[in-house]
Amino acid sequence: MNKITDKSLVAEFTKTFLLGLLLVISTFPSNEWTYSTGIDPPLSWVYNYLFANGLDLGKHIVFPHGPLAFFMYPLPENIVLATLVCSLLKLGLFFNLINLSDRASQETKWLLVSALTYFIIIIAPFNHLILANLILLYCNAFLSEKQRLRFLAYFLTAFAFYVKAYVAILAGLISISYIGYQIYADKKLKKACLDIVCLLGFILAFWMLMYGSLDGFVNYIWGIAELAQDNSSAAAYYPENNWWVLGLFFSIFPILIILNRTKEFIFYVALISLSLFAAWKHGMARQDIYHVKGFYFYFIICSIILLVYYKKNTFINFIILSFGFILFTNVLVKSVYYTSLQHDFFRANNFIQFITEFEDLKARSTRISKDRIVKNKLPQEVLEAIGEASVDIYPWDYTIIAANGLNWQPRVIINSYAAYTSWLDQQNANHFSSSKAPEYLIWELEMSRSATNGSAFNSIDNRYLLNDEPKTMIEFLRHYEHWFSNNKFLILKKRNTPLNIVSNKLSTEQLTWSTWQEVPTLENGQLLRVQMNFDKHFLQRMKSFVYKDEQFWIYLKLQDNSVHKYRIVPKNAVDGLWVNPYLYTFDQKLEVKEIMFKASNEAILEDTLTITWETYQCNEPNILTSFFAMNNLQTDTLIYENIHEFEENNKQYWSEINTTLISEDAFNGNHSFIVKPETFSATFVYPLDSLLGKELKVETDCWLKGGCYEQSTMINLVISVEHEGQSLVWRAVPMGNQFIDARQWNHLRNFISYKNTRSKAILKVYLWNTSDKKVLIDHFGVRISTERSAI
Repeated sequence: MNKITDKSLVAEFTKTFLLGLLLVISTFPSNEWTYSTGIDPPLSWVYNYLFANGLDLGKHIVFPHGPLAFFMYPLPENIVLATLVCSLLKLGLFFNLINLSDRASQETKWLLVSALTYFIIIIAPFNHLILANLILLYCNAFLSEKQRLRFLAYFLTAFAFYVKAYVAILAGLISISYIGYQIYADKKLKKACLDIVCLLGFILAFWMLMYGSLDGFVNYIWGIAELAQDNSSAAAYYPENNWWVLGLFFSIFPILIILNRTKEFIFYVALISLSLFAAWKHGMARQDIYHVKGFYFYFIICSIILLVYYKKNTFINFIILSFGFILFTNVLVKSVYYTSLQHDFFRANNFIQFITEFEDLKARSTRISKDRIVKNKLPQEVLEAIGEASVDIYPWDYTIIAANGLNWQPRVIINSYAAYTSWLDQQNANHFSSSKAPEYLIWELEMSRSATNGSAFNSIDNRYLLNDEPKTMIEFLRHYEHWFSNNKFLILKKRNTPLNIVSNKLSTEQLTWSTWQEVPTLENGQLLRVQMNFDKHFLQRMKSFVYKDEQFWIYLKLQDNSVHKYRIVPKNAVDGLWVNPYLYTFDQKLEVKEIMFKASNEAILEDTLTITWETYQCNEPNILTSFFAMNNLQTDTLIYENIHEFEENNKQYWSEINTTLISEDAFNGNHSFIVKPETFSATFVYPLDSLLGKELKVETDCWLKGGCYEQSTMINLVISVEHEGQSLVWRAVPMGNQFIDARQWNHLRNFISYKNTRSKAILKVYLWNTSDKKVLIDHFGVRISTERSAI
C-alpha cells in the first residue's frame, strides 16, 4: 500500500513539475537585456554592476531598490541567475496553487490551476510573483499539516527584503500578519517567538551571505523605515477620482467579511489586509499608471488566490470580486500617463531563442546598451586625468560611469530625488564630508529645460534640484570645487582643505498660505535659504494616512515681477529651500524679491506656517559662481511688458473684451475674464518688425480658477509666432501639473525662445479652453526680452 502511495505521489509530482515547466516555457520573458540613459533606466545597470562586481561597494546604499534589484531587470552578466530564480517562482506558484486546490475534483483541478497560474504569471512582474508565492505558502501552511511551509515563506520574505522596498514592506506585512494571527488564534507564544527568530535569522543570513558581516545592516533597515514614511507630498500626482466608484470598491471588503464569517476566511483577511492597504498607499500616492497598476494586479492576485483557497460561497464571492475589479478599472484608466495594458500571452518563442541564440542575444543586448550610452562619453583628456580616482555622478545618470569605465564610489542615497526626509539627506551629507567621499563628482548638465520654469536646475516632478538635498548641497560647496566643464558635464574635484561655511539665522516669521512675503536683502557673496515648517492638522494627517498628502509649492517672484514656482518636499524643506541668488541656468542667476507658499486643499491645513531665513557665508568669495562655472554671466534685457488685469475693456495689443465675460471673482483688483468651454481668451497680438534679427525670449503667465484636474490638459496657454497666416512657432502648455486646486487661483506659465528672422511676423498669446467647464483668468502678463547679453 505504501509503495502504491509513493508511486502515486511521484507520479503527481512529475505531472505537476512537467506542467509547471510547460508554463515556465510558455511565459518566458523577453530577451532584451538592455539599459539606457535618463533617470530610471540607469538603475538596471547600477544593480547588475554591483552584483556582478561585488556587492560590498554598495553595502551602504539606502534606496527604494535593494541590492538584489537586478532580478527585476537583469542584464547579460546576470541573466542566467535571474531567469532561474524567476522560473523557480513560477514553478512555486503552480505547485502552491495545485496544493491549495487539492480539494477540487481531479477533472477540473489541472485545467483550472494551469489557467490561473498562466494568467497570474502573465500579469505579475517579478515582485508580485514573490508576493503571490508568499500568500500561497501561508495559506497552505494554515490549511494543511505542512506547517514547515511557513519556514519557506520566511525565507522568501528575507529574499524580498533585498529586492525592493515596496516588496520588502508588503512581504514583511504579510509575514507579520501571519505570525500575529497565529498568536491570536493559537496562543502559542513559544512558537511565535521561534517564528520571529527564524524570520529575523533568514533576513540576517541573507545580509551575512552578501556582505560577510553585520556592518551596515541596522542602517539598511532604518533606511527602509525612512523610505516607508508617507512620501506622497514629494511624489504624488492628483488626477480626478470618482469617489462614488471608489466608495463602492471599498464596500466590497466589509460585504465579503459579512458573507464569509468563518475561521478560514478571517485568516485570509488577516493575512492580506495590511499588505493590501500598503499596496493601495503605494499605488495611489503617485497615482500614475505604473504605480496604480501595481495595486490593481495585487488586488487581482489576492482575489484569485482567495477563490482557490476558500471553497464556500465561491460564486457570490466571484461576482463581488469581479465587481470590484470593474470598479477599480475605472480608477486605473484615469491614472496619469495611462495607456492600455498590453500583454504577450504566448512567449514560448522567447524560450527557444534563449536556448538557441543565447550568446548572440547577450552580444546584441550589450551592443544596444553601449550605443545608447555613448553620448555620455567624457573627453579623452579628461578621462586620462581622472584615471583610477574615485568618481560619483549627480544627480542620477550612472550610465556616465558605464560609458567611461570609471571607478565608481556610490553615495548612500544614489538619486537626489529620493532623499525626501531629513535623515536620508543627512546620510549623503555625512558621506561627502567623510573619507569615503569620491575624488570627483560629475554633474550632468543636460537636464530638461522644457519644465515649468525652463531652468537648467530641474529635478523630477517640477522640483528645484538645489532643494532635493539641502544638507548635502552645503557639503558639496564645502568640499568640492570646479575642475572641468563643457556643455554636457560639470566636473567637481575634492578640495584639499574644506571651506569654512558659516550659517546665520536672520529671523523667524509666521506666514499664512498663499500670501507673498518679502525676501531679506543679502550682502554680496551670501547664499539665502528659507526653512519652512508647519504642524499637521488632524484632517491632513488622516487624509495622508488613508490616501495621500497634499502637494506643496514655493513661488518665487523675481525682480521683473515674473513668477517661477517649484514643488517642495515638506520633510526636507525644514532644512532650507534655496532662494537667492536664484541659479536659473549655468550662465544666468536671477534675484527673488518675494516668496509665497501654496498647497492643494489649504482648507484642511493649519492656517499658519513658520519660516526661518538663513544665510550662508563662505571664506572664499563668489563661491557659487566658481562652483557652478558661471564665469560668463548673461542677462535677458526686457523690451516690452504688458499685463491685462481685465479692469478695462480696451487695452493696447489685446483683443477687445466682451463685457458679458467679465467676472467680479478676481485674483487681483476687481475683475477677471471668463473663458467659456471650447473658446479662447482675449488675445495679445504684437508685431515683431521692430525686433527683426534679435534672439527673443517670450514669457507669459496668468492666474486661473476653475476646471478640474481631469480636464486640466484641455486648458492651454499658447504662444505662437505667425507670418502671413503661417505658423512659425506654436507652443501650448497645458494646465496639467501646474494645476493645484480648482477652488484656488492657479498659476500657469509658458515661454519660448525665438530668433526673429522674418519681417511682418506677429506674436500671439492666448488661453485656449477645450474643456467642458468655464475658467476664470486674471493678471494675464506677457514679457518680451532679448535673450542672453553679457553682464
